[in-house]
Amino acid sequence: MQRVRQVGRYGIPAARHCLERGAFELGVRECDRDAGTRRGSRRRLRCARCGHAITEAEQRIVVAGSHAHRFANPSGWVYEIGCFRDAAGCRAVGGPVAEHTWFAGYCWQIALCAQCGGHVGWRYQGGAAVFHGLILERLTAER
Repeated sequence: MQRVRQVGRYGIPAARHCLERGAFELGVRECDRDAGTRRGSRRRLRCARCGHAITEAEQRIVVAGSHAHRFANPSGWVYEIGCFRDAAGCRAVGGPVAEHTWFAGYCWQIALCAQCGGHVGWRYQGGAAVFHGLILERLTAER
């Protein structure tokens, strides 16, 4: 994670009524199941802070044309996140927020490691669709 001095507008409009919009406005789709994993394997991705299992590599999805994205928040902190269909090792905190969303039509909540409480990313919800944007440097892969 880095911090930049000035952050301009990103061209991503804030969502309104994000919980009522269509599920696949951004073109959410599955990643190639075999990319980075052996067929049939369930390689876990763990919290880098405590080692708790957060998700599995096979949960990777493509959102808005890519699995990985780099974004800056309004305070200038830059995050590289990966999109995952499910992250059972996370717990979302707070109510859904539409302001400053990185994915139009989706509200976000902070996602914490369910074991140590460390910030590992965000849970996004738009209509019935839910996915997690997890901070890649805060995950470690099981070998």
